[in-house]
Order: sequence, then structure tokens, then C-alpha cells
Amino acid sequence: MSEDHKKVFVSYDWGTLEHEQWVFDLVKDLRSDGVDAMIDKLITQTNTVQLERMMVERMNESDHVIMVLTKEYAQKADSMQGGVGFETLQSLPDLLSNSDKYIFILRHDGDFKDAVPSHLRGFHFIDFSSNSEYKRKYEQLLYRIEGVPYYELPPLGKKKELKPGYSNIENLTSNNQVFDDIDLPKLKELNDLEKDKLEGSVYSELVDLFNQLFIELENKNSNFQYTKEEINQQKHVFKLYLDGNLKTGVKIWRGNHLFQGINFQFGHMLDINSDNTLNESLVFNYNQNGEFTMKLMMNIPGNSEYKEIAAVVKELWNTRIEPVLKQ
Repeated sequence: MSEDHKKVFVSYDWGTLEHEQWVFDLVKDLRSDGVDAMIDKLITQTNTVQLERMMVERMNESDHVIMVLTKEYAQKADSMQGGVGFETLQSLPDLLSNSDKYIFILRHDGDFKDAVPSHLRGFHFIDFSSNSEYKRKYEQLLYRIEGVPYYELPPLGKKKELKPGYSNIENLTSNNQVFDDIDLPKLKELNDLEKDKLEGSVYSELVDLFNQLFIELENKNSNFQYTKEEINQQKHVFKLYLDGNLKTGVKIWRGNHLFQGINFQFGHMLDINSDNTLNESLVFNYNQNGEFTMKLMMNIPGNSEYKEIAAVVKELWNTRIEPVLKQ
């Protein structure tokens, strides 16, 4: 039984040699994963072709057209210049009736709006701007080409049976108005299981926010790179590099009976096997309403409580990471 290989044509701007090599490497990766991906150079190297005719034929016969959006691509598409301008003219009618055929991927260091042609604004794109995110973004692209959902849709549960709670509106109104001026507590303390789930959720968001922070830093600084390693679901390590040299690192892990809360270690020497050394610890304080605040125990200058997870990341950036990167 023959395999159904999706046919894909990649549209891109002939810019720098680095960009052309990146596009060629993307095509090689797709072909190695069973996608019949093509670019113009793979066709013209063995055939004498009329370029505009070749573009029309490839765009019409392909299952998908991938457009690699860059600042230069956007400028040529908006001004209808060169091959990019011609492909833009060809794709405009099809975008209205068959938009799922087109897949937009972004490669741009800066404001993404500069790399998106005016007629494509509002469409979803896969952001390949960060080289460290290539593997994950490539996987999303592959799923998109093959028409397989990247995220599994959870099944619908059984509808909850709802019944009226009051016999008439008068009782409802009077009961709600009498004590409106009193701040009545909920008087519900979280149990250990609820606390563990909540702190696990905070941990996951902390890791995601640090990852987002380093991606933005990488996009704005060509000499900065970082790596992210998941030791397990409750321990992650980020390593931060300047000009290819390790500058510092961040180790984050969930606490245990000795060190509760969420713990951090900063610096060059990060031991992934032992959790006995830490520079900072985030602890949780709960009240009778089932609400919580967070506190960094070793951060004396900023000895305050936090309700927002992003505020914790900003504080650690300001006091623990940025000063080292600027040294």
C-alpha cells in the first residue's frame, strides 16, 4: 500500500545566504519526514523553466503552500515586487476560498508586524524566530501539514443538572442585600491535595514565564542564547550564554520535606542530581478564604508578598539574573 505524501511548495524571499540555507534545511527536514516539499532552487537546478509558470503550477498542484514571512518578504509582497509579488497576486483569490491550503511561518527578529504583509495580517502563523524553539515549532508545522490536531480535544462531559435554588425573587433579593456592607469570609482552608495541585500549577507557569522571558531576550540580542532542560516534571534547568560562553544559569524545582515551596539555584555550577543547595525559595502563605500569597525568603531588599506569578519572575530577573548578564 503506497503512502500518501503531502505535496508542499515553499515560498520565500531570496535574501541572505543564511536565510536561504535555513529554508533549504527546513525543506530537507520535511522531506526526511515524508513530506514532498519543494522550493524553486530544487526545480531550476535540473530544468530550464519559465519561473512564473513554474510557480503557478506548483502552487496549484500542492496540498499546501508554506510562506516564510520575513521583513524583506513583506516589503516585496506589499509592493508586488519579484517572485514574491507574483506569488502574492496568485494567492490572493485562493486565500478567500481555500485559506487552509496556506501555512504561514515567521522568521523575524523584532516586531512581527514588520514581517507580515498587509493582506495576511490577522492570519495565524507559526513563529520560527527563535532557533532554540525550532524543534517544537517544526513539530507544530508537521502536524499542520498532515492535518493532525496538535492538541487532543478533551471529550465532553455529562451536563450538570441545575435546579432553581430559591422559591421566588423576593427572597433572593432580600437575603443578598442585608449583609452587603460586611466582608464575609469563605472560611474554607485548602487541604494538602488542593495545595499541592495549586503549587504545581504555579511551578508550571513559572517555568513557562522564564522560557518566554529568555525567548524575548534572545530575539532582542543576537549574542544571547539559552537552553532549557527538563530533568523531570518538577525540575528544570535554564543555561544562559553570551557569545557562546556560559554566563549563568537557573535551576528550578519543587520542594520536598526539607525545602518546601519552589526552590531556585542561580550561577554556573548547577547540580541537577542534588537539591541540597539553593539561592532562593518561594513559599506560599494561605488564609482562611482559600487564597494565597507568595514570598521570596532570601530576597531581603524586596522582602514583600506577591499575588502575581509574573511579579516573582520580574523580581528574580532584576535581582538575580540581569546583574550577572551585565557584568
